[in-house]
Amino acid sequence: MRKIYTLVVLVLGIVIIFVSFVRASLEINTQEDNEGKLRGDILEVEIEKSNGERIIEVYRIPQVRMLSTNIFYSIKEIRDYLWLQFSRDKFEKVKMAMFLADKKLAESVVLNNKGQKAKALKSGEKAVDKLEYAWTMLGGERDNRSIDLRNKVRRAVIIYDQVIRKMGGKGVDKNKYEEIENKIKTFKEKEEKFNLG
Repeated sequence: MRKIYTLVVLVLGIVIIFVSFVRASLEINTQEDNEGKLRGDILEVEIEKSNGERIIEVYRIPQVRMLSTNIFYSIKEIRDYLWLQFSRDKFEKVKMAMFLADKKLAESVVLNNKGQKAKALKSGEKAVDKLEYAWTMLGGERDNRSIDLRNKVRRAVIIYDQVIRKMGGKGVDKNKYEEIENKIKTFKEKEEKFNLG
């Protein structure tokens, strides 16, 4: 009985330390992202504007330190989930969801460059899902902060679309690729309907 009690106290202590660590890292991460310190990698993507003009869009993404191939990746996933849950208000949650989406996109790019196409597509799909989650959290609000964040999501979805299109081709699961492209297309259509409404 005493061993069970000791084990319960030990597990509870570890959980408390982990949650404290997650909350502290959330504060540091939020501050550093606001200061632009976390987005050290740059994506340059060619985009066609509505008038047909082609431009190079520069998009900053977070640096990737751990990929889904790492044995400790599931701990990172739990931490990311808790970051989202511990974010203070709706706007902080939206920003955090966008940051986590950008991290998934960065993972996708690195995995694709390493030739791990299936894992790259999976990370790309998770990035699109997180971005859509951020957009959904904004609801139907049209205040200045919501509009600013919605514009950032709109820009990101255009970049994500182009990055994922580059992953298409030889060695890629065509069905998975088309599924992700359809998600992006549906997301863009919902966004356009909202903008017209």
